[in-house]
Amino acid sequence: MEYEHKTLVGHFSRFSQLYKGRERGIWERGQFEVSEKNGTFLPDDEFTLERFVEHVGGNGRSYGIHLLDSHNRVRFCMFDIDAYPRTAPQKEMVRNLRALKPSVIHLRNTLYAMGVGAQNLLIEFSGTGFHLWMFYDVPIAATEVKAWMSAALERSELDGIPFKPQRIEITDKHNGDKVWLPLRINSNQGNRSVFIRDLEGFDPGNYDQKLDFTFVEKVVPMTTVDLRRISAQLGPA
Repeated sequence: MEYEHKTLVGHFSRFSQLYKGRERGIWERGQFEVSEKNGTFLPDDEFTLERFVEHVGGNGRSYGIHLLDSHNRVRFCMFDIDAYPRTAPQKEMVRNLRALKPSVIHLRNTLYAMGVGAQNLLIEFSGTGFHLWMFYDVPIAATEVKAWMSAALERSELDGIPFKPQRIEITDKHNGDKVWLPLRINSNQGNRSVFIRDLEGFDPGNYDQKLDFTFVEKVVPMTTVDLRRISAQLGPA
């Protein structure tokens, strides 16, 4: 691992502050367990420093969390642009991922035009697709976040792009959407999830897989003022 354990302590603090969801309950997946399987839900467990070290280390299990807190609010959201099937042979997967990149660039530019700042956005290459993450400095009602994300997709004129949150309340049968956390080793393709600085120049078939927490440290969560300004100029979803 490129980072000493003591260095990861500080990064864990920032990472878990950004990726903050359900108070208890995490998902874990074995190193070679493909993502079409749901993994194992641990209802009483938390994403601890030890699990973070294992997750980013790439030699053990990886972890996921639910977005919704107990008041049906979220601290982050994401657009999820994946290539399918996730278990495609490497050459086919790389070809599909390269074909996806124009849509990712277009959606990113749409978000910029709406008022999302470059400092507010983390773009992740997951190993099988691209994730556009945005964060909030306080918990926001999932209904409000889902509404502006739906309107953003309509503005982009891109069809069929999944995003989360989709589920807007915890029920007796469901805890809301889950996401697998970034900076893991993708079990389908065996490559590392990384954050991207130069999306236009990024090549999913040849990229630097070293851990880089610079993105996590520098991203700026959106405020309620930011969100209301974006929602107002978007209009009804």
